[in-house]
Amino acid sequence: MGIIIPTWWRWLRRLGIAALLVVAIVIGGFGTLQTPIGRDWFARTAIGAVSGPGSSVSIEGLDGLMPFRMRATRITISDGRGVWLTLRNVAFDLAASEVAIGRVRVRSLSAEAVDIARWPDTVPDTTPPLPLSERLRLPRLPVPVAIDRLAVDRLTLDAAIIGDRVEASLAGNASLHGQTIQAELDLNRIDSNPGSLTFRLGLSGTPAVLALRLTADEPTGALLGQVLHSGDRPPLSLSLTGDGPLAAWRGRLEASAGSLARFDADISLAGLDETGVTLSGIAAIDRLLPPDIARIIGERVPVVLRATVKETGAIAIDNLAIELALGSLTGDAAFAGPDRAIAAHLHADLPRLATANGALGVKMEGSAELTATISGTEERPRLDLDAFGDSIGAAAFGAKHAEAHLTVTTAGNIGNPAARIEIAAHGEVRAVALSEPTILSAAVSRDLTWSLAARASPDGGAIEVTELSARGVGLDLGYSTKCRARSTAASSCRSMIFGPLPEFLVIRLKAPSHSKRRRSDNSSRIALP
Repeated sequence: MGIIIPTWWRWLRRLGIAALLVVAIVIGGFGTLQTPIGRDWFARTAIGAVSGPGSSVSIEGLDGLMPFRMRATRITISDGRGVWLTLRNVAFDLAASEVAIGRVRVRSLSAEAVDIARWPDTVPDTTPPLPLSERLRLPRLPVPVAIDRLAVDRLTLDAAIIGDRVEASLAGNASLHGQTIQAELDLNRIDSNPGSLTFRLGLSGTPAVLALRLTADEPTGALLGQVLHSGDRPPLSLSLTGDGPLAAWRGRLEASAGSLARFDADISLAGLDETGVTLSGIAAIDRLLPPDIARIIGERVPVVLRATVKETGAIAIDNLAIELALGSLTGDAAFAGPDRAIAAHLHADLPRLATANGALGVKMEGSAELTATISGTEERPRLDLDAFGDSIGAAAFGAKHAEAHLTVTTAGNIGNPAARIEIAAHGEVRAVALSEPTILSAAVSRDLTWSLAARASPDGGAIEVTELSARGVGLDLGYSTKCRARSTAASSCRSMIFGPLPEFLVIRLKAPSHSKRRRSDNSSRIALP
């Protein structure tokens, strides 16, 4: 017994010494942070943590009690073109007592001014992208976090952001503790122009109850004018409200662009592990569109969307239905799963092509169906497009039946600049008719078949046509070339195909025997036997 007690005493003494050393290190480290050297080290560490490729952060005038009560006279974020975000007189107040018990409570986070000069430049990321399911998933914080006060006295958006210079104040608060979320945010213009945004979110209780309120009012029309790229500047009004159990939540969405457009919809949520989302509404956007396009869309467009968000983060669009004046669109999709697989189907039934007369600039008649299928993965998608038309008429051209089939695949991951997009298409037109019957003699076939093969770079900057053929209706065409479409050279690429024919393009037009003549020039050869 006399041996055991001294042994325990020695171990307790060692533990006590170790604890005192830890306390001394913490106190010493805390004290070091208050020195100029410690503050410089803290600033460099913070800058390194938030900077990245193509982006740099600068902190000036860092002062205060590190790391709990800090102030900075100026913080800037830059990209390759220079500074795009500036924060002035930033103050941060962290409750030390809450940190000691495993909580992060920011008493105040404020800035006297925040200036956003433009949108930042995007920098290509060479790292493999995260699956969409992870990008859409809300972050899970290891400790409860609360911001009691968030305030910006003057938030300035330059005209490059939404078309007009905007000055506003920002105030809010937020907290996240387990499954409980509370957030409030208010933005109000202070530059003598009206405009505001209000956001309220509350999720708490067992079972969880969700209260949501989002309202936005931008009566100057600057935002929609920038989005629409037109002289029209309709005022924007937006409201999304709802309250109830998360497993059976109901909400209402109302959005308008003055008297030009409106969208009203009922939204519902169902389930917890797998949440079903249903949206059913009416869109009226015909006044916002050119008259010819408006006739295709219609005055009132019913929209129905039913989707499911899986527990894994995958999203399934079970049904999408849109009714247009031209016809109906239906579809479904599944994406954002952990395996990165995507599958989507879109079907367009267009029984009234005559509705598109004005939009296409020619008189149309007949009906058509269009089916699009997307498969593969997020990195290597595949598109299959099939189109069919019956009793088609366009200007002076007509056909009893027409069809086209298009396949687009990727050779390599689509994010890799060295990858190539493979394009293959073919189709046929049967029983071609022209408004002037004498143009085609009785000896000429009324059926046409065509095919196309090409490859392109992911950004569309390089296009190689490997095959282009069309046979029938007196036409025998074969074409193969390369065209480069960089910046404004896209029009010259079209000119190569549709304008003066290249030296190596040969077209033979078959005509009746009494029309024998030959013609050639320096860019094409045309033979009429």
